[in-house]
Amino acid sequence: MLHAVRDELKSGIRSLEAKMDARFKGLDSRFEGIDSRFESIDSRFESVDARFDRMEAMFLDLKSTVEETNAIVARTHLMMEEQHHNNKIVMEHLVGLGQRQDRVETRMTSVEETVRSLARAR
Repeated sequence: MLHAVRDELKSGIRSLEAKMDARFKGLDSRFEGIDSRFESIDSRFESVDARFDRMEAMFLDLKSTVEETNAIVARTHLMMEEQHHNNKIVMEHLVGLGQRQDRVETRMTSVEETVRSLARAR
């Protein structure tokens, strides 16, 4: 009788082990499904990260272009200021030249009048 109880207990234990194994396999398959979903989500995050990396590279390139443009604008502004200064000097000299020409013309008119008066007097 003791052997029968023992055999019955062993049979019950084996049955429970089989049920537990089946449930663990079910849990394992569910975890594999969850792992697969996490891998899919990780893949999507990697895709988004790659897009952000490309956008960051584009922004850095754009920033570099803006800095180059700012440098060109600053150089152009400096050249314009220098040209403005040179134009002032040229204008001062042109005004001076115009005034000198006026003085020469006045003197020439005076010399012509003197020559005419001398020619009439002879």
